[in-house]
Amino acid sequence: MRLTSDVITNARAYYNALKQRELDIRGIRIPVMENLGAAQNQFDVIDLSDNSITKIENIPKFDRLNTLLLSNNLISRIASGLGANVPNCENLNLSNNRIEDFGELEHLKDWKHLSNLSLIDNPIVVEKDFRARVVAILPQLTVLNFQRVTQKDREAAKQYMTSE
Repeated sequence: MRLTSDVITNARAYYNALKQRELDIRGIRIPVMENLGAAQNQFDVIDLSDNSITKIENIPKFDRLNTLLLSNNLISRIASGLGANVPNCENLNLSNNRIEDFGELEHLKDWKHLSNLSLIDNPIVVEKDFRARVVAILPQLTVLNFQRVTQKDREAAKQYMTSE
């Protein structure tokens, strides 16, 4: 199924338990992120979990967006230059996807307010020095894979950077 403006307009929209306005576009086998502009920057949370998305891309200017949920997709790539379009996005859930290259995480550097990232059940998590490498790439993180980023993690990241 394509993500058309009609799909977005007719998707379930509600206030979640945190009183955030959430758009639910889960589980309809969407292969490509497109036409998200139809959401008109009205949501704090957009849930695109349980689809068939392969790349994070085509995100329009969403000043309001705080949380982007993309778990249980097929994501292996992240487009560059999207951070300016989501200047207030703090939470990104990429659990159970196919990210295997730290280079893809480099494209999240311009997500200036990103503080909470989940990469659980991605091939990348078994890589040597996973936490240190992610924190080195994204030092603003305070939570990685639902665990607080500690001072020890930051020191390991610094050590990893100097050893490279």
